[in-house]
Amino acid sequence: MVRLTILKNASEVIRDNLKRGVQTVVAIGSDSLFIESAITLAGTEAVLGFIPIGDSELTEILGIPPADYACDVISGRRIEKIDIGKINEQYFLTSVQIDNQNIRLKCDESYQISPIAVKAIKVINLDWLNFALPDTAINFQKLASDPKDGLLEILLAKKPKITLK
Repeated sequence: MVRLTILKNASEVIRDNLKRGVQTVVAIGSDSLFIESAITLAGTEAVLGFIPIGDSELTEILGIPPADYACDVISGRRIEKIDIGKINEQYFLTSVQIDNQNIRLKCDESYQISPIAVKAIKVINLDWLNFALPDTAINFQKLASDPKDGLLEILLAKKPKITLK
């Protein structure tokens, strides 16, 4: 059991314990701690458990119960694999937005995307899409991807058309 401090971050603690042969890490805290832990464990066979403290979007997306019940899930060793994204040797769990005029994405040397007139590209592994109904104040969310399907989703944001009057 390790308590994180300003001098002791999760990635460092996890890497040290992996060297000692630890195969299960349980993160107790916020979404950001879970994300940091998952990224640190990427590419290993170690298992990550999560007990959320406070508000957590990831628990809703992943179907993790609140803290009291999350302990029961962990003690029952219910294990599910989820995807993790990787761009330019950098792992990510939720999504990455690239704001650039000259965007080119290559996927596993199989194909590439070079869209024209794009303001941004968002690569999604695990995230919500927010929608607003036109002419109303009603907003809702929809899960943008399935974190267990082995695929990433890509959203393209078009540049607005400029019309001269």
